[in-house]
Order: sequence, then C-alpha cells, then structure tokens
Amino acid sequence: MGGVINIITRTPQRDTSSLGLSFYSGFYSQPVYPQWRWTSSRRDFKGIRGRYATAFGKVAVNIAGSYNQNDGFKENSDFEDWNLFSRLRFFFDSNNQLHVTAGSYRNNYGNYVFWKDRNHALQIGNDPPDFYTRTDSRKSYVSADWVHVFSSKIFLRVRSLYQRNLATDFARPRLASNRTRADVYRRSEARTLRNEVQFNYQLRARSHLVAGLERDRSWVESIQYGKHSTDYFSGYAQLSAPLLQKFRVDVGFRYDAEHGREIRRTAQFNPKLGVVFHPNPAQSFRLSLGRGYRVPTIAERFISTVANQVHVEPNPNLRPERNITVEAGYRRNFGEIGFLDFSLFQNDYWDLIDPQLISDVPEVQFRNITRAQIRGVDLSQVVQFGRQWRLEWGYTYIKTKDLSRLPDGTKGPDYGKEIKYRPNHLLYVHTEYHRGRAVLGADFRYISKVRRVDRLTNIPDITLQVPAYIVDTQATYRWRKWTVGFFVKNLLQYYYLQSPGNLGDLRNYTVQIGYLM
Repeated sequence: MGGVINIITRTPQRDTSSLGLSFYSGFYSQPVYPQWRWTSSRRDFKGIRGRYATAFGKVAVNIAGSYNQNDGFKENSDFEDWNLFSRLRFFFDSNNQLHVTAGSYRNNYGNYVFWKDRNHALQIGNDPPDFYTRTDSRKSYVSADWVHVFSSKIFLRVRSLYQRNLATDFARPRLASNRTRADVYRRSEARTLRNEVQFNYQLRARSHLVAGLERDRSWVESIQYGKHSTDYFSGYAQLSAPLLQKFRVDVGFRYDAEHGREIRRTAQFNPKLGVVFHPNPAQSFRLSLGRGYRVPTIAERFISTVANQVHVEPNPNLRPERNITVEAGYRRNFGEIGFLDFSLFQNDYWDLIDPQLISDVPEVQFRNITRAQIRGVDLSQVVQFGRQWRLEWGYTYIKTKDLSRLPDGTKGPDYGKEIKYRPNHLLYVHTEYHRGRAVLGADFRYISKVRRVDRLTNIPDITLQVPAYIVDTQATYRWRKWTVGFFVKNLLQYYYLQSPGNLGDLRNYTVQIGYLM
C-alpha cells in the first residue's frame, strides 16, 4: 500500500567495458550457552558475485550473476542460491530505445520457522522428529521496455513483463544414514503477465505530468491453493508543478480494480496530494496525504492446508485492505555539514487481513478483522566532520492502537490495545572514518521490546521477548583496482529475536575481496 521500489542499472558508455568480481567467506561463532550447541561443526558461508558491462555501436549490455552458500547457524536453516541477470539496450535512433531484461533465480533452503524451546533455541521446533522440510524455489522473468520520444517535452513508454515462479516443498530424512529419497509433498506454480503504457509530458521547465494504464493477469496452480486466476487493472496520473515561487505541489490519483471468476469485483479511487514549502534554499516544510489499497493474495484467499497440526481454511470473500496516510515534516540543510529531518505521521487502516482462530480444532482462516491506527515521529540527521568522519542516525517512535470491532459492531477483545508484534522505539546509528585508502565503520541498532504477541499458538516460549542491541563493524581498504573488507556482525554476541521463537544472527565474521576493471 505504501509505494514502489524502482531499481535502475547504469548504462555503460559507448566503446567501453567494465568487469567486477567479488568473493566473500565467513563463519558464525558458537553460542555461549552449551545447551544451544546443536552441532560441533563450524557453520560457514561463502559466495561469489560478478558483473560485466559493455557498449558497442547501438547496443549496451549488462550481465550480472551471484552464488551464495550458507550452512546456517540454526538447524535446517541452511541455503544455497544462484542468481543471473542480463539487460540489453538497443538505441535504434535518438528517439527510440528498447530495453530487454531477463533473469533467473534459484534457491534451495531449509524451512526453519521457530525454535524447539528456549533451552534449545537453535534447534528446529516446526518439523517432525525424523524429517526436515525444505523448499526448492525457481523464478524466471523476461521483460521488454520500449521508449519513444516524440519531442523534447513528450515521450511514451510501453512495458511488458512475464514472470514464472515454481516452488517445490519436500521432506528429507534427518539422519544421513537414512537413504530414503526425499518426498515431494507440495508444489506451487505462479505466472504473471503485466503490461503498462505510460505517458510523460514536460509542461514547463519545472512542471511534469505522468499518466498511464496497467493491466496484470496472474495464474496460480497449487495443491494448497488450487487453480485460480485474477485480473488487475489500474489507471494513474500525477502532476508535479511549482506554485507561488516558494511552493511545489504534487497531485495525483490511482484507480485500482480487480476481478476473477471466484471473487467479487472490487475497485477504489486513490487520490494523493503533496505540498512542499521552501522559505529559503536551506529549509523546507512538507505535507502529504493519500489513500492506499491492497488486494488479498491468492494464497490468503484460497489456501487450504495443514501446518504444524493447524488446519488453514480458505476464504474467497476477503476484502481489500485500505489505508489513509498523513505526514508533515521539516528539513534543514547545513550545506557540506549535513542535514536534519523531522516528521510526524499517522496511518489509519481498515480491513487489515489477519489469520484468526475459528474453532477449537484448531482451525485458522484469513479474515478482515483489524481496524488499526499507527501514529509516530521520525527523526534523522547526517553530520559530516570534514572529509574524514561522517555520522548518521535515525530514530522512530510509533504508537499503535487496535480499533477492531466484531461483526455486530461491538468492540473487539483487543480494542484500544497496542497492535501485536510492533516495537515502539527504533534507533539506528552509523559512523565511518576515512583515512587515506582505509575506511572504518560501525553500526548500532536498537529495537525496543515487543510487548504484545499471540498466546494461542504452538510456538514454545512465545512470550519470551527482549529488546535488541546490535553492533556491526566493518573495515575496508582500497588499492588500485582491489578492495579488501573485513566485517563483524553482532559484535557483542547479543541474543535477540527477529520473529517469535526465531533468534537473529549470531556473531559472524566475513572477509571480502573485490576487483574492478
């Protein structure tokens, strides 16, 4: 509901080539508590990454790939993945470009979800005693992006993307002496075809209009989801323009609609507005508000399975989640010294989708039950001390409230309470020191203790929660085309939870060597 992440790869210069390679290797420390040591072997990880870029004539090429292998410091948390990415850019003339992108990703990993109990925190609790459950995930995609320039002010972009995901779950015997072949017990395939047409118009020197149409069609076939398809359509427009010299306004909308044979048609008009006021070049005040919309996934609607002795029932009548967001902020720039940024925000949510117990079997079903509100304050600052020392920090405070009501309109059992699994305080500090070719850095993260969790669950010791204090350090040295780095994560070997019954990373050490030609 919040937005889009856009990643753009750099276009290589004509008649030039570049090659980059990096290797890394590391290992995890053993836990301090003897009862947590489920294995005597050292848990290692390693990987290699490479990229190549070149341009010749009217063609530019980017190719990248990586391989990562990790033993995992928790039982059945190991993984191995391969990733390949390629992009071709064809410059037919000054007014026409075609970008073709293709990629493939494969990941084989163990399904560690939660611990056996607090005294066996690194041993798996969500698998049967004789088998490990694992997943082999394969993803591939190909896309084409054509840009046609009509004039210095107008251009048109047409995109098309096809993506296929295949996930296979299987059970592998725990004992190496057991030669029983792994059993495939679940397989899911999802395919998506997305098409988009986008129009861009430069109205004036500082005014810009973007408008477009998008259509997605998705197909899913799975043992636990069944065979289903959905269609999704959206239209959008946004205008960005100056107003009265010191103001800038962004105003836009997005219309979203979804339908399928087994679901009811839904649609929503989502407007947005942003205003920035610059009293002088060093200061700015901002205000933004907008409405968001998220349709339920096919998994949320149609899943029918048994997991950890809990029956999960389908609910094709799920409604989309909706929200309204308001934010006000202030930013002060101090030139080369840095900046200070402050903001207040409030998010109101309706029909949030949560898994709910519906009987004593137990049975769980995804339902629209949560009406929630999240308010908060966000502070961030960057301070540059000359060319050698840089300090960055950010702090977020959030106050949450569950405003859910039962179907008859009465207040729900959690009405007025904090939303589960939400910490109130988040603090992040990063500092780095430059000396010649060397850079020393450190990171500190603080996450306050989660005060509310589910109690009706089969995760042992789920109410055990602690605040997190995490320190990471790094040191890098550059010499000509080489870079050498040494990294220590969780330097203080602090034990914290990244989710209920699931410890975050133990202290680990990494050496990385990179070469850029």
